Amino acid sequence: MKGSSYKLKPEGDVTDFSAEVLADAARASGDFDIVVSSTFRDPKNQARVMRNNILLKGVASQRRLYRNGRGVDVVNIFDVFNSDPNCSSQECLDAMELIIRQVGPGNVSKHAEDPNVLNTIDVAPSSLSDQGTFANTLRKNKDVRKVVTPPDDPGVHVEVKQPGQKKY
Repeated sequence: MKGSSYKLKPEGDVTDFSAEVLADAARASGDFDIVVSSTFRDPKNQARVMRNNILLKGVASQRRLYRNGRGVDVVNIFDVFNSDPNCSSQECLDAMELIIRQVGPGNVSKHAEDPNVLNTIDVAPSSLSDQGTFANTLRKNKDVRKVVTPPDDPGVHVEVKQPGQKKY
């Protein structure tokens, strides 16, 4: 990224094109080290992240976050399992993963889309000195499909359409 760097935690799938989009926004906000906290997630990891966010933020918060997609089905499964004191955490995670696979991972979260088509990236808000400028710069970019910021999402959620792709 020309003039800016980014750190991946965990290592993930940020395309070169998306890296430049992030670099432009980072330069505009005066940030030279941004932390990418999440990228592509397979169904197992999507279930884990959803469960962790439910435990951290509550069921109602996650229902709001996933209100426009099939992620609500996954949150509802957690709620059912959580009400059963005999259910293990692994059983709950397995059930959540099964629902994600059944409804289609991309219908639950764009993090499950092919990053070479739609690269979905979460940037840690703690790594941004001016989150507003960073997000607004991204929103002005024609290749950015969506930007969601806290408190609606734990991270700065960015969906970048990749060159030559017509799906989005």
